[in-house]
Amino acid sequence: AFMRKQVAGGKPFYVQASYYAQHLSVVCTEETLAKYEAKGTPDRGYPPAWAAMMEELDRGVGRLLDTLDELGIADNTYVFFTADNGGRGTVPGGDVKRRATNHPLTGAKHSLYEGGIRVPFLVMGPGVPAGSVCRVPVSGVDILPTLAEASGQTIELTDGISFLPTLLAEKTPQRQHTHLYWEFYERGGKRAIRKGFWKAVQHRFSEDPQGPVELYDLSVDLEESHHLSASHPTLVGELKRWMDASHQPRLDNGI
Repeated sequence: AFMRKQVAGGKPFYVQASYYAQHLSVVCTEETLAKYEAKGTPDRGYPPAWAAMMEELDRGVGRLLDTLDELGIADNTYVFFTADNGGRGTVPGGDVKRRATNHPLTGAKHSLYEGGIRVPFLVMGPGVPAGSVCRVPVSGVDILPTLAEASGQTIELTDGISFLPTLLAEKTPQRQHTHLYWEFYERGGKRAIRKGFWKAVQHRFSEDPQGPVELYDLSVDLEESHHLSASHPTLVGELKRWMDASHQPRLDNGI
């Protein structure tokens, strides 16, 4: 209704639809659940309710896309589909013996390994080449400046970088982050930094700021299975200094 109202008034719009599906609870309608229960035992170790929830999420996104077509603005609208963190490591009611949820990546939600950091990110819109794949590391903070540039605006006060040149496959080199940094306070605190293809991870840093730092080369080891700190002590020290400089003290409310 909001989209129709904006289009009828000749006004541009921004819509953010944040689905709860696939977060913690498994929720679906009885009708869709019955459809998947009738299919028998799932072949990948996921319960019928999970499949039903997936279909209903897909159906909800489809309604939005269909409305763009209905309003005749699909060719003039950017659509971003992404998630807030990596996939969860367990699926309620699923087969615990199945292959790890985020295989071949290590870790899951709450982890700072790639399985907890990487998220699906699909984009469609004017000038975006169909079927193209982007390997430039971007972050959620980059979405605001990207949308601003796409609409002819500029954003000064933001940590993000517009990745519109990459979306549009422009020849102008894409400006990239000097580094990406993550911090999480559970279990003594953990943090990670990525600079180029180098990735450093430190556990329990709030208990021991000078504790061991793991080092991985994501260009050849996306599973983060080969620990390289011992052979690159200078690089480890450099990334540790970047992490210390990026660290923000914890607020009283725990955020």
